[in-house]
Amino acid sequence: MIQNLTLRYNENVGEGIACLLSKLPQLNTLLVNGSVNNAIAPFFSFGRNATNLRSFTCECYTVQEINCKDISNTLVAEMPNLTSLHLNLASTTLLNFSDLQLMSITELELCCSRMEGCLTLPQNVVSVTKLILNTETSSAEEIAAVLVNFTNLITLELDFFRNHDIRFNATLVEVLVGLNSLKYFSFFDAFYSKEKYYTLNNGEKSALVEVLVALKNVDKIKIEFCQQSYEDDDLVTAVNNLVAKRPQQNIQLIIPDNDFDLNDCLSENSNSLYGFDSDYDDYGDGYGNDSDFSDDWYRRTMD
Repeated sequence: MIQNLTLRYNENVGEGIACLLSKLPQLNTLLVNGSVNNAIAPFFSFGRNATNLRSFTCECYTVQEINCKDISNTLVAEMPNLTSLHLNLASTTLLNFSDLQLMSITELELCCSRMEGCLTLPQNVVSVTKLILNTETSSAEEIAAVLVNFTNLITLELDFFRNHDIRFNATLVEVLVGLNSLKYFSFFDAFYSKEKYYTLNNGEKSALVEVLVALKNVDKIKIEFCQQSYEDDDLVTAVNNLVAKRPQQNIQLIIPDNDFDLNDCLSENSNSLYGFDSDYDDYGDGYGNDSDFSDDWYRRTMD
C-alpha cells in the first residue's frame, strides 16, 4: 500500500499523474518535481483523484506566472483534506495573492520569485501554524503584508538570501514582534550588513537585533548567514548578551569561517534556499525533532 509518492517529470503530465493517482486511493503525501523547461501554469489538475491527500509539494523552476485563483480552484475542488502545502516555485510570479484559499492548511511554504496584486487575504488565516517564506522581493513592506495574514504562527522560517536590495525595517520588525504565538523562528541570509539591517534610529540600531530582543517568548531561534561580514561582531555581542539574560531560550547563530565557499553554502543549504530548514523538517507544532540542534547557542569557526 503506497502512501507517499515522489514524481519527477520532463513535460506537462497532469493527466498522467491523475491517472496514476486513481490507482493509489490510500496516497496521502505527494511530491511533484518538474524540470526547468516545463511550466505548470495555470496549475495542476488531478480530477477527483487527490481527495485523500494530506500533504502536497510542487517543485518547478520554470520562469512563469501562476494565478493564485487557479491554485485555489485545485485545492478547493480536488484536495479538500490537504493540511500541508509546499509551493517551491523559485522562478514563478504568483498573481492575485488575495485569491489564495487555504481552507484547513496548517503548514504552508511559499517560495516564488515575487507576488503581484493585493497581498491581503479576505480574512486572517488562523489555521496556518507553520509558514516558510522565500521570495525575491526588495520590499520589506511586501513581506510584512504577507505575514500579517497569518496571526496564529507557531513556526516561521524566513529566507532573505535572494532579497539582495531589501532593508529589514521597522515595518517588518513590528509584524514579527506581533506574532504572539510564535515558538520557533528561523532566519537565513547571505551575510549581515549595515545597509540591510541597520535601519532604525537613522542607521544606528540593527532591526534584526531588535527583533531578537523582542522575541522573549520564542523557545528556539536560529539565525544563519552564508558569509562573514565586518558587522558580525556586533551581532555576536548582541546575541551573547541575550543568551546571558535568557538561559531558557535556545538561540543559535551560525556564521562560517573565512575559508567557506559560498557554492558549498548553496549546496549544503539548498533546502534552506527554497524554504526548507534541514535541521527542522518535522516541527509543525514548533517542537519537532531537534536531534541535530546544537545545545550551544552559537557556532562560529573563525581562524
